[in-house]
Amino acid sequence: MEVHQPFQWLPDSTGLLLLMPQAGDGCLVRLGLDGRWTTWARDVGGSAATGYGLYQKGLSVARDGTVAYLRGSVSRTDEVALLQPDGQPGEVLTAESAWIARREVAPIESLWLPTRKAGSPTPSPQAWRVPPAGAPADAPAPSLCWLHGGPYLAWCPHLAILPQIWAARGYAVLMVNPRGSLGHGEAFIDELQHDFPGPEDLQLLDMVEDVVARGGIDPQRVHVAGESGGG
Repeated sequence: MEVHQPFQWLPDSTGLLLLMPQAGDGCLVRLGLDGRWTTWARDVGGSAATGYGLYQKGLSVARDGTVAYLRGSVSRTDEVALLQPDGQPGEVLTAESAWIARREVAPIESLWLPTRKAGSPTPSPQAWRVPPAGAPADAPAPSLCWLHGGPYLAWCPHLAILPQIWAARGYAVLMVNPRGSLGHGEAFIDELQHDFPGPEDLQLLDMVEDVVARGGIDPQRVHVAGESGGG
């Protein structure tokens, strides 16, 4: 169980609310006293600067059970939004991302990449590509593979400033959640327990080659950048 931030009791003490990643989504989940899990929202925002899922996010519960949280998007920065006491979507309270409506935002493409490890019980790595906004498909762009830190962290597909800056400068940014990243199950995380860094991390080369083969990237201009555990 990959839980972000402390549990919060519902006002009537019938269950808990918590945040957890799942396959790139930031999820707000209700855990009942009977052990039943119910996902109330899958759009909790990520880091607006770099793109980490659920990074420094939280929630607030009113006495009547209304929940306030930060709702993310692939094209806008986070807004404060409400969930009704039964988990149904409520109103959005802020318009902090209105500034971005006047700017061109690079699209975010979802990918699932092949892994070298044959017969692995864990899923294929999830990734996102952020190509330059408005770039013609027949004009291969230089690529930048952006590695996350932790190493037990994970990228998410919500809008983040740093990948957008690189895309605006003409780079196709590749953001991969390799083995050990949160949101893909305990076995996926445990692959790093006694082997980081290790030979399996060379799978990243295979992933980059797969993305290059899909087109739109100049194979002679492939670069890498990272921070913390990814640097």
